Amino acid sequence: MKKLALIGIVLAGMAAFAGCRGGVDVVISRHGNPEEIRKVAIFNLKLQNRGSYSTGDRVSDLLMHEFLKLGYDVVERTEIERLVKEQKLSVSGFIDPREAVAIGKLSGADTIVTGTGHLVSRDSDVLSYLVIKVISLRSGSVIMTANLRKNMSISDAVTEMSRSIKKCLDERAAAQKGAPK
Repeated sequence: MKKLALIGIVLAGMAAFAGCRGGVDVVISRHGNPEEIRKVAIFNLKLQNRGSYSTGDRVSDLLMHEFLKLGYDVVERTEIERLVKEQKLSVSGFIDPREAVAIGKLSGADTIVTGTGHLVSRDSDVLSYLVIKVISLRSGSVIMTANLRKNMSISDAVTEMSRSIKKCLDERAAAQKGAPK
């Protein structure tokens, strides 16, 4: 009987955790407070196997759209680019994480979003890999990650990430409200 109760508890825990899974795996740091995210600076994502058009810009633009739908203020990418030039930072188009934190703070953001990905092929619009990191500028810590778990088109992947992030943030907020103080 004790074994059966233990199995039931484990299965219930797995079901609760599985709510943040699907095509995207989202992890929220137990030390981070997602409610502190108000203004987000989204940096150009680094994608491997990219074609002639700027796929990293496209993913960043779609992420900007999705973060706005989630209710966050988003720093315009041209403002980030202006600050990069003004601070004479990385000219490669991809910014070192330490530089990203500095630029994020200068832009007035409290959080930055960076990431990496991989297209199935140069001519493809399908991602085989995409991970985004949400970094708190207050602590410098990664407070959330979202990892694409299956091949998806760029737009579907970003939309799925947004839905998964929202679902996990809502679950986290509900759990924190119900937790004893």
